Amino acid sequence: MNIFKGAFFLMFFIAITFSANSPDSGISSNVQTIISDSLELVEENSDTILIAAVGDLMCHLKEASVSRVQSGYDFFPLFQYVEPYISKADISIANLETVLAGREKGFTGFPLFNSPDEFCEAAAKCGFNVLTTANNHCIDKGINGLERTIDIIEQNGVFQTGTYRTEEDSKEILILNAKGIKVAILAYTYGVNGLYIPKDKKYSVNLIDYEKIESDIEEARSRNADKIIVSIHWGEEYQRYPNKYQKSIADKIFSAGADIILGSHPHVLQGIEMPEYEDINGKTKKKFIIYSMGNFIANQFNAHTRSGVILYIKLIKNHFTNETEILQVSFEPTHIANGSLVILPVREAIDVINNVNKESGLYKYRNQLGTLNTVFKETGKHLERENEHIFIGE
Repeated sequence: MNIFKGAFFLMFFIAITFSANSPDSGISSNVQTIISDSLELVEENSDTILIAAVGDLMCHLKEASVSRVQSGYDFFPLFQYVEPYISKADISIANLETVLAGREKGFTGFPLFNSPDEFCEAAAKCGFNVLTTANNHCIDKGINGLERTIDIIEQNGVFQTGTYRTEEDSKEILILNAKGIKVAILAYTYGVNGLYIPKDKKYSVNLIDYEKIESDIEEARSRNADKIIVSIHWGEEYQRYPNKYQKSIADKIFSAGADIILGSHPHVLQGIEMPEYEDINGKTKKKFIIYSMGNFIANQFNAHTRSGVILYIKLIKNHFTNETEILQVSFEPTHIANGSLVILPVREAIDVINNVNKESGLYKYRNQLGTLNTVFKETGKHLERENEHIFIGE
């Protein structure tokens, strides 16, 4: 299945376009033509990769309850319908907003999280190969919990960044090489809910510190990263628009040389921008930011906290010029089903229900069709009109 089929699209090459087709209309033919015509002259001498990113992976006690099995826990059923959308990407990123401190510490939800190891196993099985851990809950069970979380992530074959076991680790830069395109991934958080970080282990958590961020970006560039992604935990919870502080931080991060900013923490969607900045060579480069990707899995009930997106960013590297650009950005709306907490790919679920496709497991959510239609419409509308000033579509 083509994961871009039927998705909302933001196309960036010479022009930027936004398409919000009805769920059953598919992609308009002119969109497909724009892509093929733009690539015609460079595709033989270039490589492209696909990056998928989602917001917060939270494990409240309800997720653990519905995932209980005789042998322990199985969280994968919550992820089963979105696995094809995640695993298709070359790099798939999520923010793990819980800790894995072990059964002996007792499993807990808000305000001090500790989740079964199987939660991480399910994320890995879903296709995520990068988990960022710099967030306000990363030290909920102390330094030991933080370090064990890293251990479990690595045991599942997943890369991790944002929290560290040693000072030496904290100086390393996560750079993934996909098809010859090197992508650096950095992660920072505004804080840890006032919890204590030992004085001799301040390096354990990447806090938002401009000198640290600039230094990390410089190090990533020195290691020949083609693109630098900054995952940042910031903003005000449940607010659908970024505040001045977020915008100020974003400007500094972009000015320092980052290319893409992925926001989390508000637990609701916030808008997008594609500003232009000059690079160190004086060339104007397009950047991309989504201020908050919302929740991907959680059991919250505030307005809009059950909706999120799978964000896709397609990069292209021209081997003649050795330059890497953002080719496409698109998103697939998601919704956390009432009751079961299963993550639903909204567009596909609507198609299944409207077409009475009883063979698909998504058909069982037909009683939530009204909600899914609302989520579909509101997601596109909100990201397009963010603050009525942000969307770059002119």
